Amino acid sequence: MRLKARKGEDVQFWNDVWLGDVPLKLLFPRLYVLSINKSGKVKEFRVNNASGWVWDIQMRRNLADWEVEQWMQLISMLYNTSPFPTEDDCWIWLGNGEGNFTAKSCINAFYERGSEQNQVNWDKNIWSGFAPPRVELFVWQLVQHRVPVKEELAKRGVAEIVDQRCVLCGREVESVSHLFLHCRVVWGLWSFFLKMWNVSLVTPKCTMEFLILWDDFMTNSLIWKFIPRAVMWSVWKCRNEIIFQKGKLDLVKLSFIVRFRVASWFSARFKDMGIPLDSLVGDLKIADSIGRSGKDCSQPACWVPPLEGFLKLNVDGPMVSGWKKGGIGGLFRDSRGLLLQWFSEAVGGGPPILAELLAIKRGICLMEELDFVANQRVILESDLSNALKWIQNPGLSPPLHLSLVKDIISLLIGKDIIFRHISRAANWEADKLAKDGIG
Repeated sequence: MRLKARKGEDVQFWNDVWLGDVPLKLLFPRLYVLSINKSGKVKEFRVNNASGWVWDIQMRRNLADWEVEQWMQLISMLYNTSPFPTEDDCWIWLGNGEGNFTAKSCINAFYERGSEQNQVNWDKNIWSGFAPPRVELFVWQLVQHRVPVKEELAKRGVAEIVDQRCVLCGREVESVSHLFLHCRVVWGLWSFFLKMWNVSLVTPKCTMEFLILWDDFMTNSLIWKFIPRAVMWSVWKCRNEIIFQKGKLDLVKLSFIVRFRVASWFSARFKDMGIPLDSLVGDLKIADSIGRSGKDCSQPACWVPPLEGFLKLNVDGPMVSGWKKGGIGGLFRDSRGLLLQWFSEAVGGGPPILAELLAIKRGICLMEELDFVANQRVILESDLSNALKWIQNPGLSPPLHLSLVKDIISLLIGKDIIFRHISRAANWEADKLAKDGIG
């Protein structure tokens, strides 16, 4: 933008940028020193005589020969402008050469500027499609230092912040670079993913440099570029929950949320990959192996351990031919795959889905009997999708099984359980326990 002098009532002749790219006092420093009126408006430097409007710049003395050259340059510039004595001074847009602002000319001017940051390929590192639009907008704000962390708020004077320490680690000042790159809590997340891919990385100070550096690693990985967007967005949401909702930092939960977001965004973009979401959350590198082989994997072929901080309960309930009798079985395992508890029991006759519901109910009841399950998050896996659908939406359940479904739902109160459907191959241990229970 630049001022355009018309009447000249609001534009200072020497001090404002209205002719050229810099103030005239910088372009003609010697003439400015000799000028009588150093803060006058443009209208004070021209007069209307018999021959029309002429420029009248008063000097304290006659100019020396070497000063006349600057004078002639100034007069040449002034006479290439035309005064508009009846129109107000205004701002004009320089981006398109026409004086009128357009979004296209603004974008073109932005890319053409010479700063290091504006030379970055924004389409590649910001508007890349590896995260939802609102997350990409958030990352763009991070790069521009427009996210309201404590340091930025203090700079702007938006609010008086007594304690500027990071809410996650409580050590350094909560700046953009600290909160999202160097905080020991956040660095633990970065280190987790770096170790997963066996990559070493020295974290730069600048967010954009970090994104460029990260994106340039692991170019053969389909899921790698989703990670930094998910980490930054999850850290921001966690930070706000602590500040505004009096929440507490839960590293296990934060790690799971990051992995879940990476897996969800990846699955949304690569819908044809056919990787189950729970399998991808358990091992993000599956995306790379499937992507290279080009094979479909609609269900995991083997049991996948849960994330650290979670337990898995696998249940099954087969019936013998004729539905005269059946069995139920299940087992608890931790993130290392270590067997913690199991059950194997006989049940009466009925349709196979009845046995599956009974197995789910028995597993949930067993949670109340086991001390190690207290306050733990549990992932309950079954290979019968209808049973899980009825529990999550009892309106779908037929009247014959509705009472049992409601009993299961009542047992879920106060418990943190995630239900997941898996293949029979991944649930074979629970199936064997259930068949052993038949006798």
